[in-house]
Order: sequence, then structure tokens, then C-alpha cells
Amino acid sequence: MSEPTIYCIDEDDTIVSVDDAWVRFGQDNNLLLSAVDVVGKPLWGFIADLQTRELYYSVLKRVRTKQAVMRLPFRCDGPCRRRYMELTIRQLGNGQVEFRGVTVREEDRTPADLFDADIPRSTADLKVCSWCKKLESSAGNWVEVEDAIRDLHLFEAHKLPELRHCNCPACVESIYAEIAALG
Repeated sequence: MSEPTIYCIDEDDTIVSVDDAWVRFGQDNNLLLSAVDVVGKPLWGFIADLQTRELYYSVLKRVRTKQAVMRLPFRCDGPCRRRYMELTIRQLGNGQVEFRGVTVREEDRTPADLFDADIPRSTADLKVCSWCKKLESSAGNWVEVEDAIRDLHLFEAHKLPELRHCNCPACVESIYAEIAALG
């Protein structure tokens, strides 16, 4: 397991801190945000998709009201790596919540330019799950990026589509099951 990355929000869901490991992880993955860019800003400004916001609202409500700890698997892939991670969400007191991410395992992969933020994009969009990083195929199935590239003939297009984060049905079901399990 890797060094944990940690950020915390206050009772108003404003980011109050990020640790040095969070900043390093972002830099290592071409995330051009520093602590100055996020601390003091609402968490919701960094979650564009409404469905993902609703999931986070539900998780935060349960963590705060039940003083529970939730552990959720997620992926944070890059063009050349699959990162299988676990997010632990726990209340610290006074409505503050800590998010602690740990890389459970990593796998090298053939570069998937679809995840490269520097590649020029078209105005078309392609749904990618915020949690498992699977993409929605033309048949409505959720598949790994390599399968989506092949099935959707993405590299035959002049430019790659913009990735639009949302949640696949399997991840939504899994997260709501975790919330329900807390009672």
C-alpha cells in the first residue's frame, strides 16, 4: 500500500486541509492543483456531475449522523497505469470529515491516451465512471478503457471525445449498499 493522501472538509463542506501526500499525488498525475487552489473552496466545486454529488451527499450524511466510517473502492487511472484505491471517509468531530485515499495496487498498461489530459478533444463526450473508470460503450455496457477504444473506434476519429464523469449502475448500487449497511 502507498502513503495515504488526506484532505478534510468542515461542517459546511469547505475543504480545510490537504496533506503533502495529496499534493504530491496530484503533481505525479498531472493534476495542476495545489493546496492554495483547493483549501477554502467548497468540495462541491470539484464534483461536476450531479449524480456523483448526490452520492457524496448521501455518504457524508450517513458518516456524520451515524459517526460511521465508510470504505469505498475507487480507481484513479492515468494513461499508463491502473490504480486500484480505497477511500476511507470518517467524521473527525464538529462536522469535519476526513477523506483518506490509499493505493491498494497498481498495474502498468499500454498507454491509454484517452486518459491523457493534454490530448486535444472534440466536442463529443464519453461517459466515464468516477469510481471504477469504466466507460460506457455504444451498447450501454460499461467496459474497460481498452475495450471502449476498440468498440467505439475512438482512434479513427480526428479528435478524442471529452470525458464526462458520472457513475455506472454497478458502482451506484455498491455505494448505496454500503450506505444502507451502516444502518
